[in-house]
Amino acid sequence: MPISYHRGSRDSLDETQRVVQNRPMHAGNHHALANKRKISAVIFDYGEVLCRPPSLEHLARMAEVFHMRREEFFPAYIASRNPYDGGDIVADEYWRRFAESAGVEVHHSMIEKLREWDLEMWSTINAKMVEWLEAIHSAGFKTALLSNMQSDMAGHARRNFAWLRHFDYLTLSCEARAIKHRRPDKQHRSSRDVGNRWASVSIDRKAR
Repeated sequence: MPISYHRGSRDSLDETQRVVQNRPMHAGNHHALANKRKISAVIFDYGEVLCRPPSLEHLARMAEVFHMRREEFFPAYIASRNPYDGGDIVADEYWRRFAESAGVEVHHSMIEKLREWDLEMWSTINAKMVEWLEAIHSAGFKTALLSNMQSDMAGHARRNFAWLRHFDYLTLSCEARAIKHRRPDKQHRSSRDVGNRWASVSIDRKAR
C-alpha cells in the first residue's frame, strides 16, 4: 500500500534522502539501489512542492482586479478551481465566472492579463525539490507527477520545464479530466502505474 507524506520537503522522506545522499550515484548501482529499498517510487504534487507558493505581490495585484482584500482572494480562488483544473471550462469562462461572483465585470484584455499572472504566480520553481527529483530519478526510483493543473499551466510546464523528463509518469487533471482526491478511479492512474510493483510515497502540498 502506498505511504503518504503530505509535505513539500525533502526531510519528509528520511530513508529515501539517506539513500540518495550517502550512496554513489554512478550508473552501475542506480537500479540495484532502488530495488533494495522498501520505497522504490515517489509521487509528487506540483503546487507548493515543485514550485513556491504564490507571492503576496502576485496575490495582491489579482485581488485588486476583483476589489477584494488579498486575504479574501486566495481562498475564493482555490475554492473555485475544480471545473477549471479539471478541464470542464476554459480560462475565459473561469475568469468571467469568478468576476461575476465578486460582482465585477472583466473584459477580454483583463482576462488575458489574469491568465498571464496566473501562470507567473505558479512558476517560481523550488530548485531544491527539482534537484532532489533529479537525484532520486537518477538513482533508479520510479517517479510520477500527479497534480491539479489547468490547461494554460500544463502547456506552459510542458514547453518550459525541461526537468519534467525526470518523471516516468505525468498525470495532470486538465488532461485526465479529473480532479485529484475527487476521482481516484481516474486521477490516481499514476499511483496505480507506479505502485503496482513498487511501494511508493506521495509528496503533496498539504494533508487532505
